[in-house]
Amino acid sequence: MSEKPIEFGQATLTDCDREPIHIPGSIQPHGALLVLEPGSLRVLEAAGDTAGLLGADIAALLNGSLADRLPHADCAKLAGLNLSDGKLTRPHHIFSFRWDGRLVDALAQASGDALLLELEPQLESDPDDSLGLVQDMIGHVQKARTPEACYETIVDAVRSETGFDRVMLYRFLEDGCGSVEAEARGDDVPSFLGLRYPASDIPRQARALYLQNWIRVIPDARYRPSPILRTTAQAATPPRDLSHSVLRSVSPIHLEYLANMGVVASMSLSIIIDGALWGLIACHHRSPRFPTYRRRVALELFAQMASFQLETKLEAEALGSRLRQKNISEELIAALSGEAELEAGLRRFQPRLLQYIQAAGVAIWADGKFNSAGNAIGSEERAGLVRWLNETTTQGVFHTDRLSDLYPPATAFADKASGILALSVSRTPRDYVIWLRPELVQTVAGIRASLPAPDRARLGIIAGNYGAAGALDLYGPAAGSPGPAIVEPSGAGPGADASSSMPPSLCAGDIVIINNNCRLSSASIAAVVATTDDLSLGIVCGLRFSSPLSSRGD
Repeated sequence: MSEKPIEFGQATLTDCDREPIHIPGSIQPHGALLVLEPGSLRVLEAAGDTAGLLGADIAALLNGSLADRLPHADCAKLAGLNLSDGKLTRPHHIFSFRWDGRLVDALAQASGDALLLELEPQLESDPDDSLGLVQDMIGHVQKARTPEACYETIVDAVRSETGFDRVMLYRFLEDGCGSVEAEARGDDVPSFLGLRYPASDIPRQARALYLQNWIRVIPDARYRPSPILRTTAQAATPPRDLSHSVLRSVSPIHLEYLANMGVVASMSLSIIIDGALWGLIACHHRSPRFPTYRRRVALELFAQMASFQLETKLEAEALGSRLRQKNISEELIAALSGEAELEAGLRRFQPRLLQYIQAAGVAIWADGKFNSAGNAIGSEERAGLVRWLNETTTQGVFHTDRLSDLYPPATAFADKASGILALSVSRTPRDYVIWLRPELVQTVAGIRASLPAPDRARLGIIAGNYGAAGALDLYGPAAGSPGPAIVEPSGAGPGADASSSMPPSLCAGDIVIINNNCRLSSASIAAVVATTDDLSLGIVCGLRFSSPLSSRGD
């Protein structure tokens, strides 16, 4: 049975990965959008501030020609655009004009068999030298010697150029989760460095759009969407695809997330490596920001060049690692070549094996005998691992950082060998030196840890069926909190009644996180909401983050 389609703006936490964010049916209202019939420039659809940018409301524009509103020379440029040559798949700057004392940029792109025109007022200054700006920014990145240094120079360069309050380098990990790897911020801005976000934080369709568009800007996240109005003839046609639109409206879930962080303006630059979305340069500001088209193009070019620079540094690091492994193999084999018996030679060489590679233990299988040093696995476990290596790999050097995914029995000894580097030192029969590293259990900073002390103190949590201890593990204690750090419902398990545990009152700005397995009476919620005009209400499933605090996908 197929899932029921979700309309834009109707998504919830459980189905936000299916929200059709490319067809929102609305735009951000600081500009105007017009869908035009090629040639005649008849207005088929319109939205936004047409009155402020063209001197006519939407009703007056629909079915009329844009030629009645703009200079003849500008209209001639629009009428002469070729929509079928593939060059207008993305917005292109066609001309600028003045209206009511403001300079307005006109951006055009093909949209099916129609022309999509976006008008943006220039509310900030253009860079004096766009190319020089990019050269200066990328020059700093080129000097970085390691990927980590590259992360730092990227965020420093973007913050220095844009002046955003916070600029982060957000990397997608192998499991799809996101990690803040570097950050440049103002002194009065809380740090998000080191925070992790679940894979669902940026839904798959949002990642697809980041892969199509190098830059995405939300100048004022407090906006009220401007709906796209259409002529009667257009009403029966499918919603307009705004995948490449500059003014495309944003998922309400994402806007709520930004509001709960105190973010008013945001800008994201994609980092694309080997054709895949590697990460984002995420920029936040506490007041509206309207970077101009020319500045955005410069930043887009920087993102492309920074992606290339980062890719070369990551490849160099990987190559260096492979060369080190090769050198270890050659040095070890050379040292053993003069030994009459391999097993005896390896045993004599054993004390040096842990000096070659940083590992917790090493296991040696040679001439049918096992030897080990450090924190090594048992003999039966070693025998099973060697059999598996012989059956599954033909490489002289094999390595993995998640052995149990490939060899499930390794789950039983993950505390000793979650990652291995296996070096074959003979051909037939195959003998091995296997370096072992244990599972690395990390305590990852969560939302509560990212907030400044006053905000941590004001964070109220209603713990559902996972209990207070689980909530404390995720959010941390609120020492000295004037409000409830943990409020437990009576009973346990799904459907537990938390009504009696609701705090009697809240301070403005408090965040209440309610587990969705709890049951609350409408009266108890109303009583609390009545105590403040500024209450953010979120849902948290199990031990994951609450919706407005983690739903970053746009």
